[in-house]
Amino acid sequence: YKDWGAHPLVFDVFFLVLVEAGLLLEAGKLFDKLLNYGVLVSVDSCNLFLARLSNSFDGIRTAFRVFREYSEVGVCWNTVSYNIILHLLCQLGKVKEAHSLLIQMEFRGNVPDVVSYSVIVDGYCQVEQLGKVLKLMEELQRKGLKPNQYTYNSIISFLCKTGRVVEAEQVLRVMKNQRIFPDNVVYTTLIS
Repeated sequence: YKDWGAHPLVFDVFFLVLVEAGLLLEAGKLFDKLLNYGVLVSVDSCNLFLARLSNSFDGIRTAFRVFREYSEVGVCWNTVSYNIILHLLCQLGKVKEAHSLLIQMEFRGNVPDVVSYSVIVDGYCQVEQLGKVLKLMEELQRKGLKPNQYTYNSIISFLCKTGRVVEAEQVLRVMKNQRIFPDNVVYTTLIS
């Protein structure tokens, strides 16, 4: 790239344009070509690539491959990267794998945030494992993180779905006491 007189950021932008345009196969090929020339695309651009791949049925397998292979060639995944994969695993019903990845995150130097925990909490709510949900909520708070609206929505929805409306109302009160205000989804869930 030095011979071309272009700054590496130009190639990062080109990669982003391909991803934004939905040309994911071409973006992957460009990544490989740039790598051959010693240019590494930024983690933020790679995160957008991961997110777009995970939103398409054909790209799910590729998203997992990209997550695995790009780290081997120098992409330093961050918390956002992990959150994308955690969400994807939970969507596929692989909550145990997602929880395991959450634990591995810290060993790899990435600090899970409230989104990381909320995604796993929602995953366990979807498979109706209240014990795991409660343990994760304790861990989240022990680490100084505060549950967000998404976290509470997941728990309230789960409790209502399993006929525990009184407990759901208690969670709603806790939510309001923490100055996290429920949205239409929570109220609709409680009314239903």
